[in-house]
Amino acid sequence: MGKFYLLLLFFFLPHIENSTPTPQNKTKSKKLQSHNIDTLTGYAAHRSWTMGLASPVSSVRDLTYTSSALHTTQLALNLLWMPLFFGLKSPALSLVDILALDASVLALTINYFDIDEVAGWCMVPYCAWLAFATYINIGVGVLNGWDLKSKERVKPE
Repeated sequence: MGKFYLLLLFFFLPHIENSTPTPQNKTKSKKLQSHNIDTLTGYAAHRSWTMGLASPVSSVRDLTYTSSALHTTQLALNLLWMPLFFGLKSPALSLVDILALDASVLALTINYFDIDEVAGWCMVPYCAWLAFATYINIGVGVLNGWDLKSKERVKPE
């Protein structure tokens, strides 16, 4: 459980340290806050790959390859979400995408826990963030009748 608290400290310390923007830390604050989850998930991928392939147990090595495929899948789904939501202005399509993303990240997290506990814990903040993003996606869809195209502002000519 101590590893979990260490990860929480790693995840939240930059937010606490730079929570009040000043001219000196304004740019640094934005930069640190945007990369914590990426750093944790990247470390989780590296650690599970390294530990999984080094395992003498063949089922763990097989799980490592499955996790690699899941990691690639979640990257593609993550990349697809923004054009669906902001480009096509379709909260319904983006919801389908983010639900698939939730499922793949949850499966990935479970696999990481089976390969290496630290890698699994590194994915927990990402799972929490995705749950919040899914909630926001649903909220935007419900509040706007699942149609953002009709809500576009008309630009004055």
